[in-house]
Amino acid sequence: MKPRLIYPLLATLLLGACGSDNDPQEPITPEPPQPPVAEVVHVDEAETIALEVVSFEPLSGAVEFTLKNEAGLAITGASQYELIYFGLPPEENASNNAKAWKRWHVSQSFRCGEDASACEGVLTEADTKGRYLFEAQGLDWSQDAPEGTLSRYRLAITLQGAKASSDMQFVADAP
Repeated sequence: MKPRLIYPLLATLLLGACGSDNDPQEPITPEPPQPPVAEVVHVDEAETIALEVVSFEPLSGAVEFTLKNEAGLAITGASQYELIYFGLPPEENASNNAKAWKRWHVSQSFRCGEDASACEGVLTEADTKGRYLFEAQGLDWSQDAPEGTLSRYRLAITLQGAKASSDMQFVADAP
C-alpha cells in the first residue's frame, strides 16, 4: 500500500468515528397496551339473546342460526337449547276432525340442559363466532305418520344462558 493513501484513509476513519452516539436522549416509554375490544360475549354473560335462523333443512332437521346480544356482539359457548320439529299434512288435506291431529301431525323435540350427557342432537359452533349448526340426529318423520302424509315442516327453537333466554323463534319451512 502506498503511504499517500494511508493518511486519507486514517482521516476518514477518525472523522467517521466522531458521531453523536453519546448524546443524552430522553428514554422512550411505550404506551401501555389497550385492553382488547370485546367482539364476543359468552352466553352465560349475555343479558339478552337474539336468535336468527339462517337456514333450515326440514327433512334432515339441520338448522343454522346466529346468536347476538343487545349490543350486537356475537354470543359464544351456547349449549342449552330446545328445538321442536313439526310435520304437517298439505293444506288441502287438512282434516277438520279434532282427533285427526295425532295421525296427521308429527312432532319431535330435542333438548339439552345443564346435564350435557343427556343432550339430544348435536350443536356445533362454527368458525364464525356466534354462528351455530344444530343437527337433529334421529329425526324420523315417518315414526307417527303414514308415508307421504307430511309435506309442510315447522320448527320452534330457543336457547338459554345463565342470565337470559332467547325468544322462541318459529320457522316455517326454509327461511
